[in-house]
Amino acid sequence: MMEWDDIRQAMTGLVANQRDLSRLCGCQGSLVSSAKARGRKPTLNALTHLHVTLSRDYDTVMGRIQTGTPISPEDRQQAGMLWQAKEWLGEEIRRRVINKGEQP
Repeated sequence: MMEWDDIRQAMTGLVANQRDLSRLCGCQGSLVSSAKARGRKPTLNALTHLHVTLSRDYDTVMGRIQTGTPISPEDRQQAGMLWQAKEWLGEEIRRRVINKGEQP
């Protein structure tokens, strides 16, 4: 099962710290540090919220590209990182729902 450190590593370049990651998961800034201290794994709800957030950010960047709006090389690189992270999270969400019958 996915750990918080796995997510943080996959989000390198997208989040600066655990507080940012917690907020992207739709929770208070202390979620990740508190869950890690208690040995808790990411919930399906937190993963789903994070996936939706990343997908929205990716769609925003891609919309700018598709409409011909100039974007920086950094934005283009961020789009690639967003795509990779959201796809990776999507696979974990699908695996959990299929294997465990969990609901977001």
